[in-house]
This record gives sequence, C-alpha cells and structure tokens, in this order.
Amino acid sequence: LNEERIEILDMLESGVLDEAEAEKMIEEVEHRMQELNKTYCKPKVIIPARADELRRVTWLSSLSDDTLDKLAAGLGARAYEAGDAITKQGAKERSLCIITKGVATVARDDEIFEIVGPGSVIGETDILTGDERFSTVKAETRVEALWLTADDVQLHAETDSDLKAMLNK
Repeated sequence: LNEERIEILDMLESGVLDEAEAEKMIEEVEHRMQELNKTYCKPKVIIPARADELRRVTWLSSLSDDTLDKLAAGLGARAYEAGDAITKQGAKERSLCIITKGVATVARDDEIFEIVGPGSVIGETDILTGDERFSTVKAETRVEALWLTADDVQLHAETDSDLKAMLNK
C-alpha cells in the first residue's frame, strides 16, 4: 500500500492525475492501511491489573479480591530514571511503594545492602508506623512503581474487618 501511495503521488506530479482525484485515491489507500493495521497490529502486551500487583505483596495477598480492588483504586503510578531517588533515608513518608519494573538499590548511610526489582515492596513498615525511612532507594535502571498511602489503607480499614485485623497484628 505504501508503494501504491507513492505511485499515486508520482502520477500526480507527472500530471496524469489531477489533485482532487489523487487526494481521493490516497484517502482510499490510507483507509485500507488503517483497516489492515487494526487486523494485524493488535497489542500483545498484557498489563497486569493494579490489584494483581498488590497480590504480590506478601502481607496483602491474603486479603479478599474486593479489598484489593478498593486499595488498588487508590494506587498512584510513578516512573523514575536511573539515578533518581525513589525514597530517601530519614524522610517521613507514610506510603508504600511496589516496584513493578526495573532495578533499584537499597542503601543505609550510603552503604548498599540490597538490590530490589519487580514485586519488591518499599516502606511496608513506614506505612504502618509513620517512622522515618530506614534507607535510601535509588533507581539503577528505569523503574516503574505503584504507591499506596497510609491514608488510603486506613480509610479502607475502617470498613474492612480483614484489613483492620491485618493492620492490628
């Protein structure tokens, strides 16, 4: 179809076709291209639902689908480039981060003690206690992460007995 479009443009340039006829023919070719694109270029990447990402967190995995769906609705997404700080030691943040893509290092006082990747959870204690961040987490590659705040967890714990019981353990 690309060759057909080029041929139409060549015929227009050489005067075989007038501009209106060439435009009509090109529109028809582009329409056929779009139809082929719909048929043969369907995306093959399946993006996991956010609730599925929460199921990867060990201490959340026993919660009901309904509870996980409610928590997932409050998740925020963020991307980090290599070298970006995801969390900083000493910061007071009541949130939980789930790495969905990429690799990061975890360091305390500039000493790396762990490498984390997809499925890793950062801040699981901080979200419950409100303590300062124990470590700095830095992206080593492009990292995509989901964030859950303590406010969202507490909000749902008020109406979900399983979540409330889990938080009180």
